[in-house]
Amino acid sequence: MKILARYIFKTICSASFLVILIITSVLFIMLLLGELKNIGTGDYGIVSAVLYVLMMLPNELYQFSPMLILLGCLIGLSILSSSRELAVMRASGYSTQRIMLNALTAGVFLIALMTILGEGVGPLLNFKAEVQKQNAQNADEAVVTAAG
Repeated sequence: MKILARYIFKTICSASFLVILIITSVLFIMLLLGELKNIGTGDYGIVSAVLYVLMMLPNELYQFSPMLILLGCLIGLSILSSSRELAVMRASGYSTQRIMLNALTAGVFLIALMTILGEGVGPLLNFKAEVQKQNAQNADEAVVTAAG
């Protein structure tokens, strides 16, 4: 039965990563369009804006993580259901509780991954992005230093 558990886990995680990829690309475009008004101020150019947006993405993704994980789980289970794989699992003796437990395991794994991204990496990159943006807009004059 471990093969079925891994298969459900893999399907849900791959569907969630696809949802995350799509939302990431939409967020990247929206944030970059929001930064276009700041391009040209000091040394802040298109490369600086793209780097700023890339550094802001983990924090923005963390804000959407509950929706992304829910959509990924629903799409993953829908893929299994539409190809009748869930019905075959049930007919072979795999209980509904085991299917739910495997889906919950995948959800907890994705929650842990997004928490590490949002709480560990996100704030650090967010701070560095703001410092680099301020320095670029003020023609590399130190606005924010290590001492504050």
